[in-house]
Amino acid sequence: MTASIFERLAGIRQFLGEEILPCVPGDKRGDLRAALKMLEDMAKEIDRLPGLLELEIAEMLHLCDAAVAALGWDGVDQDDLQSLKEFALEFDKPGKRLSELLALHTGICVLVSNLAIQLTAKVAIEPEDQKCLSGPRVVLAKSYRLLRRQAEARTSWQSVFPGGRLYPASGTPIKTIGDG
Repeated sequence: MTASIFERLAGIRQFLGEEILPCVPGDKRGDLRAALKMLEDMAKEIDRLPGLLELEIAEMLHLCDAAVAALGWDGVDQDDLQSLKEFALEFDKPGKRLSELLALHTGICVLVSNLAIQLTAKVAIEPEDQKCLSGPRVVLAKSYRLLRRQAEARTSWQSVFPGGRLYPASGTPIKTIGDG
């Protein structure tokens, strides 16, 4: 029976912590402890990342569709439309590897950024009486809210700060335009 990646990482951490750490000079022990912590964090990230990436990709594809609808087909950069079609087809393929999910996620993040720029430009030229409730403004607000929520979901296991220290009132919901 082959050990899982998590068992192998745990074994490496145990070996380094029990066999190597006592032999390391005092001034270097902190570096080794940091490396051990990094291995522990990597195991958590590897365990959570595939499901998290699939969820984030699905949410961002849905957001891209909303942005295209708010901008109108003629108002969207044609390269971005082509990228959206390719990303949607790629996402629907079964059995993707983690490296493929990461590449897809990165590409969709770039697309979301491009669409956010286009939404911002459209909002900037709207007549004053339409700015509060316009489709592009609402979609832009939803974009920022989604990206903030996705980042906050990762904070607990990617941050060097304990929970609550990064944002003092992190338990307090923040309302933005478009919140229901």
